[in-house]
Amino acid sequence: MMLYEHIKVAADARGIVHVLLDRDVKRNAINAKMWRELGHAFRTIGTNGDNARCILLRGSGRSFCSGIDTTDPSFGFEQTLDGDRGEDSSEPPDVARKVISFKQKILEMQAAITALETNPLPVVAAVHGFCVGAGVGK
Repeated sequence: MMLYEHIKVAADARGIVHVLLDRDVKRNAINAKMWRELGHAFRTIGTNGDNARCILLRGSGRSFCSGIDTTDPSFGFEQTLDGDRGEDSSEPPDVARKVISFKQKILEMQAAITALETNPLPVVAAVHGFCVGAGVGK
């Protein structure tokens, strides 16, 4: 199995693949890197001859998932809120352009969730504590 920074993936002898959200310090808030890791894992598990029979998705620590990590600077939330003032800082921020430019990131995040949905194996989520959506549904 692949090694990731923010998720752990391990298969047991019965063919159950355990996918663990592993950012318990942030209550498993999903940052940009975790999105990519989840997408890769769910596109790969069960499609590469790994003898997997099902996937068990869990969260480490006290919560399953606290949603999107709004403190991750790569999402650009702060820039979106500040907007683009252009050359003249007295102009109001152009928030609409910032939000439109964020669309590609949302599509990438949606693709990661779609990978979970389209994986050929049954996926069981063992939810405990907080379970907050990440706001990227279609």
